[in-house]
Amino acid sequence: MMVVTIFKPFAQSTSITKDWLTLDASGISDLPSMGIAGQSAAIHQNRLYVLGGSNFPEGMPWEGGQKKYFDQAWAYQLGNEIKSISQPTALNYVQPIAYATSVLHNHQWIIIGGETPNGKTRAVNAMDLSNTAHLQWEAFPALPIPLSNAHGFVTDEKLHIVGGETGSITSATHFVLDLRNLSKGWTTLPDLPYPVSHAVLIKDQKENRLLLIGGRTKVKDQPSIFYRSVLSFDPVANQWQEAEPIPYPLAAGTGIVLKDGSMFVFGGDKGTVFQEVEHCILEASRSTDPVAIASWNEKRKMLQSGHPGFSREILQWNEKKRKWEPAGKLPFPTPVTTQSLCNEQYLIISAGEVRAGVRTSNFYIKKIKSA
Repeated sequence: MMVVTIFKPFAQSTSITKDWLTLDASGISDLPSMGIAGQSAAIHQNRLYVLGGSNFPEGMPWEGGQKKYFDQAWAYQLGNEIKSISQPTALNYVQPIAYATSVLHNHQWIIIGGETPNGKTRAVNAMDLSNTAHLQWEAFPALPIPLSNAHGFVTDEKLHIVGGETGSITSATHFVLDLRNLSKGWTTLPDLPYPVSHAVLIKDQKENRLLLIGGRTKVKDQPSIFYRSVLSFDPVANQWQEAEPIPYPLAAGTGIVLKDGSMFVFGGDKGTVFQEVEHCILEASRSTDPVAIASWNEKRKMLQSGHPGFSREILQWNEKKRKWEPAGKLPFPTPVTTQSLCNEQYLIISAGEVRAGVRTSNFYIKKIKSA
């Protein structure tokens, strides 16, 4: 694929709600035109990498459409202009993957777990993105259990994976892999205070703590719980404790920490429609009356097909007040099950899910510093 210029430089703004550019990435690369969600992403040396993800090319899931998973990778050069660049097939993942945990550390892009066409996986693979002439995925020790939609971070050269979904349940586990001694394999730390997936994980640089914000958990015979609680991890004491909550329950949003330490949470799912859909599924499963079952299924389909989209609200951490506060709304249909990333110049949300089952191929980009 030839190098293609995406767009010219645009206005820089100090307001988090203003001067976002919406870019249809499928128009300048082979990203699927119907978009993807659950993809992994990373920014390394002024290049944006996007990997994997899923969509429904044959129809929505409530219409019988099957989910398609991708192993493909896409790369973009970030600079005065942003360009799509060709990549060797070696950048593609070892298998189709979505909802993996993506961590970038010391040039290594580490992909942990995720969901494949055959179910959730234990696989962990890493690539040295600095070695562009010889890109190759290296197998790391597999997770103790299959996990998707988990949360990962590195501190003191140790890779931590917490929460996520395994099988049909939500996990509270905390696994650790020493990147200096891979042969030792994964070890465990005490569990989280509660099981959680689809949370936002960011580092509070000023207080040297990791924050696991919101998220949700599956509950047997009940709709899922959506959390407004926040967990804080002290990397010195290796302990989790509850921290200052967000104003409302939220899952599957994205978060970012800017260079000055400002912390933001973008969008997310407040859970209302999600829980109503689960209620319909539960009631249909409990009934033996074909008429009642059909009625619950029809209501579920109406809820899913008429999904209004997800929250556009922005939350910002107020350091002085020690609380999360509303900071306006994003000027576009904010995607979930995606990642927000930034480098010195750009803040980027790359694709994602904008309504139940509906993906986008748009990248949402804000210039935060002149080149």
